[in-house]
Amino acid sequence: MTSQQTEEAVPRPAGPDQPGRRPLAAPRLWLLAGGAAAVLAGAGAWVLFAGGDSDRTVTDGPLRMTVGEVKCGQGELVRDGSRRSPLGQYCTVRLTVENTGQQPARLPEVEQRAFDSTGLEYRPDLAAGLLAEPPAEHHTFTSLIKPGAKVSGTLAYDLAPKAGLHRLVLHASAGSAGAKVILKGEA
Repeated sequence: MTSQQTEEAVPRPAGPDQPGRRPLAAPRLWLLAGGAAAVLAGAGAWVLFAGGDSDRTVTDGPLRMTVGEVKCGQGELVRDGSRRSPLGQYCTVRLTVENTGQQPARLPEVEQRAFDSTGLEYRPDLAAGLLAEPPAEHHTFTSLIKPGAKVSGTLAYDLAPKAGLHRLVLHASAGSAGAKVILKGEA
């Protein structure tokens, strides 16, 4: 059998051009990330917390952001008949955002970055984040946040199956420097 025949005989995973699938950040590194970050010790979801309150609250521009519960190892997210499955595992992050500025502001949800232990970067899966939010908080991050107001919501990241979520870089705008939150397991 030639290498071309072998390649054709092996089923290929769905690509970004196929309906219902999203491109991953460097899928070739899944094996490396999984081996380097063997954080999951069995099935089921696991929960991480950042350090004390001061370690979980950062400011970037006019937005003060506090990371709450971080829950990884989740499979399919379901709410009100809608479903979303990860290519690997979902890690959800509860985030409270306060506008400390003088003007209304909006959290650019797509600019909130997550990193695993190998430094691989992930962007939020916006549809999964909506399913992971409590129904009362549906679309809170897409609304303008008035000066002095706080909103809470959920970010969802599709990580490699055995990867661990180790840090976040939270941004008030696309061009901002961002503020780093170290999660449990990373110095």
